[in-house]
Amino acid sequence: MISRYEHAYVLDVMSDDHPGIVATVSSAVEELGANIDACSQTVLGGYFTLIMIISLPHPIDPEQLAEHVRKAGGTWNLQVLARR
Repeated sequence: MISRYEHAYVLDVMSDDHPGIVATVSSAVEELGANIDACSQTVLGGYFTLIMIISLPHPIDPEQLAEHVRKAGGTWNLQVLARR
């Protein structure tokens, strides 16, 4: 994998399936100045999962990254995990 930036993270998002999740998560990532290097999404039994590898030009605490994405989801109750 070639990252656009030096600081790479895995972002894992799970939620009840509904329209707009990918757009919301992508916008939240873009707000941080990150690049989406790879992604995978799946819907199983009414649950949506999204895994992204993102890279940023600066480091960020993984929990701050996860919280930023959670807040972007508003009332959707996104379950988000971020790891270096």
